[in-house]
Amino acid sequence: MTQRRSYAFGTGLFIVLGFAALAYLATQTTSVANASQGSSYT
Repeated sequence: MTQRRSYAFGTGLFIVLGFAALAYLATQTTSVANASQGSSYT
């Protein structure tokens, strides 16, 4: 039972970290795209 619980905890942690990484990459790419567009228009 404890082994199954640790698997569930590890899987949940992995999913949360994955979503956090995706959100971080999404914000980074949009900020880079906005910065490059802003510099090209000037």
